[in-house]
Amino acid sequence: MAKYGDGSKYGSGAKYRKTGTPDIPQPPVEIHKHKHHYKGPKMNERHAARFDMFKRVGDFGTERVAEFVPVPPSTTPTKAQVLFTALGLSTDDPDAGSTTLMARIKAATKGQQAGAGAYHGGTTSKEVQRDGLLLDLRGIIKSAGAIAEAQGKPEIMDTFRLPHTNSNEVLAATARAIADKAETMSAAFIELEHPANFVTALRQRVAAFESADSDQNVGQENQQGATASIGPLIQEGLTIVKQLDAIMSNKYRSDAEKMGAWLAASHVERAAVAKKTPAPPTPPAPTP
Repeated sequence: MAKYGDGSKYGSGAKYRKTGTPDIPQPPVEIHKHKHHYKGPKMNERHAARFDMFKRVGDFGTERVAEFVPVPPSTTPTKAQVLFTALGLSTDDPDAGSTTLMARIKAATKGQQAGAGAYHGGTTSKEVQRDGLLLDLRGIIKSAGAIAEAQGKPEIMDTFRLPHTNSNEVLAATARAIADKAETMSAAFIELEHPANFVTALRQRVAAFESADSDQNVGQENQQGATASIGPLIQEGLTIVKQLDAIMSNKYRSDAEKMGAWLAASHVERAAVAKKTPAPPTPPAPTP
């Protein structure tokens, strides 16, 4: 622990924070580990901790708004005012047209959640459509086998086969080929109790299957895009807070109480690291 000009000592880490003003002791900063209060859509823990810090910083600026107004006769907003305005508050609503950093982070997390919903919804829809398509194809292939046998034309079955792959694209292409072939001999299928529009129904099933696959891909892309946008927004916020930290260190250099309030607001809480449970001791070998 270092000594400064007046012989006082200043701790490091969680207890104290050096601000460049060694003549004023900095009060302890209370840290609450692993208590993130962000209640929005999914955000990783590190981003959530920083979002909570931005919220506290915004509240700090709102509570002390009168301390950052320009000195008359100047009417130009102070740097602190500009930075607090850019950061915004956790109540800022992107749907109401707010463009503050807090609003943009909320919009990104909302997009992340919407993309995740579309992705999982697309997954469910695709599975349902795939199962339905396979069921239709198996019924048509079974009838094709009966027709090939009755007509003594085993070569008919060259087209009526399921692919040996799980590829969605191959399955869709196979289904379209089967529909085309079945259309040329639809009368034989209708004799075996297939509905008159069975070829049209099969083609509609293929289209629905391909649409569900597309919805899943779009949902995944949207989710990944929204998630990727959160990191740069968080970095933008950290840059704002760093500038505000420099301002507060100078403005409150002789006011330990206000400096302590700023440190508490701008502190980023860290998640507690789970301790490994030690393995139980090995019992002694039984005495012979």
